[in-house]
Amino acid sequence: SGAAVVGLDIMLSAPTSLADDTALTTAVREFSDEGLSRVVTVAIGQPLAGPLSDLVLRGDVVSGVSDVPEDSNGVIRRANLLVRQGSQVQPTFALAILLAWAA
Repeated sequence: SGAAVVGLDIMLSAPTSLADDTALTTAVREFSDEGLSRVVTVAIGQPLAGPLSDLVLRGDVVSGVSDVPEDSNGVIRRANLLVRQGSQVQPTFALAILLAWAA
């Protein structure tokens, strides 16, 4: 029983305290199934320092894009499951959670 996947919809782009970041990194690594993390984070730029930068570098977590495109009048009429960012196509946060749950 318990959660199959945890979606962490907060930006992890800047370190906080070393103790807090280490605790979060440890919890994310421990919440895994056969080495595959069951934590999904919002796709962001990599933190430059601290334990969270190591977490991102190692690819321990699945991530998804949280941006949902708005129409010119600010209304969201549709949501894509994949988002193009430059030359790459990334899953949305919701799709990343679904894929982690189905794995």
